[in-house]
Amino acid sequence: VRVLMYHDLHEQKADFLTTKIADFEAQMKWLIAQGYQSISLDQFVAHIEGKINRADLPEHPVLITFDDGYRSNLSLAFPILKACGLRATLFACTSFVQEAEQKAQSRYLTPNQLKQWSDGGMDVGLHSHSHLNYRDSTLLEVTQDLVQSETLLRTWGVPHCSVLAYPYGARPRDPQALAELKRALRENGIRAAFRIGNRVEPFVDPAAGSRT
Repeated sequence: VRVLMYHDLHEQKADFLTTKIADFEAQMKWLIAQGYQSISLDQFVAHIEGKINRADLPEHPVLITFDDGYRSNLSLAFPILKACGLRATLFACTSFVQEAEQKAQSRYLTPNQLKQWSDGGMDVGLHSHSHLNYRDSTLLEVTQDLVQSETLLRTWGVPHCSVLAYPYGARPRDPQALAELKRALRENGIRAAFRIGNRVEPFVDPAAGSRT
């Protein structure tokens, strides 16, 4: 299952975290032309958990994801996704969403806008509350951060899947520290977690899936 990652979108400019909307539209149309069909985050997790077989997914499945929760995800990407019949997942950083409630000029979605995304048939996952670097955080900090994120999503009435996109794509390099983090994630109901990779990799560990 291919997993694609985006962040912000813009009408004209592009940089490390920003994709031109014309390029995004062309990429979505390319996926369709190549026979790809988007799947939901729930479908993906059910598959890796062995609850549905690979044969139950489309022949060429793709998971389309966005990190952080930029307003452009709703204003620019959402109409294209709907027009193309595609589904996507937004991994929301809830402190950024809180910020948008207080700053009219914020680049991020408000709680109501995040709910519009969800009500429109798209998925929401976790990207921490305060965008901590989990590579350098204690297990207590990680746990408290995730609890706060999920609590806010429930308070805002935003349905979500307990799947994490690691902030910065980072996790501990030390094998023991990584094993402890994975255990803490499982104990807190996290069903899978994505890091960042620039190549196609097999999904061999629910806490170490890769996105490009």
